Amino acid sequence: MLNWLSKKIFEMENLWRGSHPIHGHLAAHTAQGPSEMGNGRVKNSDLAEYFVVACPGEEVSEKIQAELQEFSLKYGGGKEIQHRPHIKIAQFRALEMMEETLIRWIQRICSLRTAFTVTLNNYGGFPPATIYLRVLDPLPFQELAMQMRSLDDFFRCPGNPPPELISKPSLELTEAVPKEMFRHALFDFSQRTFCESFLVNELWLLKRDDQSGSCKHVNMFRFRPGNSAAAGPPDPGHQMESA
Repeated sequence: MLNWLSKKIFEMENLWRGSHPIHGHLAAHTAQGPSEMGNGRVKNSDLAEYFVVACPGEEVSEKIQAELQEFSLKYGGGKEIQHRPHIKIAQFRALEMMEETLIRWIQRICSLRTAFTVTLNNYGGFPPATIYLRVLDPLPFQELAMQMRSLDDFFRCPGNPPPELISKPSLELTEAVPKEMFRHALFDFSQRTFCESFLVNELWLLKRDDQSGSCKHVNMFRFRPGNSAAAGPPDPGHQMESA
């Protein structure tokens, strides 16, 4: 296990010092695949759970928090948020001793991106217990998730499951609605409109505390400066999505 870990850190540090674009680096090394990771196994207790997320600005966050509070009072099951409401891009487990290298590589990915506008447009539902705000244009998040995927071979320990990478981004409002209330809540929110836009110019890395279950802020990664400006929201209409 230690031989595998030393090898991975050595590989990542060498790639970090290189001068080629990130995709060129990774293509040359990910072809090695997991077979070269060795046969060691890592206990789940040795791994930390990480999340890469995008957070709305203060104004939009306050409006989302108001929606959460109303939902929780009416139906129960409102999502407890330790930080701002967020859109999850990636969720994975990794050894904490690799955290510094992980931070540098996420920063490298973000340094190649420019800011983009996100519009949250009305509500969707995913049975049995999730209601969320829809992301109008998923493409920037899908591109970020694909770039995170390219790091998987370096950070995943032998026997550890692959990361969860978002393919249909959304901002979850609930994750524990009582089953008997879900249909009522879904119908209620289908009659409402919510349409807000905000600029994403940074990502956050969060780490879950195994004891409390809450997440703490590990690092923030700014995108490179660009000329993107927040667009005005489109006509929200009354669209409701149910997966």
